[in-house]
Amino acid sequence: MQPDTQVRIKNTGEIGYVVKEEPNDMLYIRIPSDNNWPFPSYAYLKRNAVVLVKVVKNQTPTDIEEAPF
Repeated sequence: MQPDTQVRIKNTGEIGYVVKEEPNDMLYIRIPSDNNWPFPSYAYLKRNAVVLVKVVKNQTPTDIEEAPF
């Protein structure tokens, strides 16, 4: 997996991002904090303990206002 690939941890359902993949199928995962704590937590998991999250890219943004000129 490439760095910054978005994954979901199967056991907890948390969304995280791959920091580094080890050769023995282990992944370092960065998990952003869901409260006001500014620092992420990290997990060291086997590759089969996570699922790849597909990011859907919106082709036509609808929440952007028109320019005032």
